Amino acid sequence: MLYSIVPGNPDRSILLYRMESDEPDEMMPELGRSIIHKEGINLIERWIREMPGSCPD
Repeated sequence: MLYSIVPGNPDRSILLYRMESDEPDEMMPELGRSIIHKEGINLIERWIREMPGSCPD
């Protein structure tokens, strides 16, 4: 994974990966270390999936 958010592709987005992870070196800090909020993850996943493609270079 190279980018925090890959528009249209939540499976390649670091943000979603870290939100879902329970690995100590990968998981989100503080509250995210003890709770995985499924509704929040679903919301972010849908937001990424619905993003338009990246801007042209």
